[in-house]
Amino acid sequence: MDKVRENTEEIRELKKNQEEIKKNQKEMQANMLKLMDGQQRILERLEFKEELSSLKIKLAEHIAACERAKA
Repeated sequence: MDKVRENTEEIRELKKNQEEIKKNQKEMQANMLKLMDGQQRILERLEFKEELSSLKIKLAEHIAACERAKA
């Protein structure tokens, strides 16, 4: 009888641990999605900065060409 009680307690504890693991897994997945979203936003900002830098260079080249044309 003691062995049955012991096994029952062990099963109860295992089920509890399993539920905690499932809960932690869901939290980890949610956190990973947040991180991935954050990474995507960072990449978009970097692309925007690169595009802006490229436009600044083109503008400077255009201004220089206009100045040369005036001279």
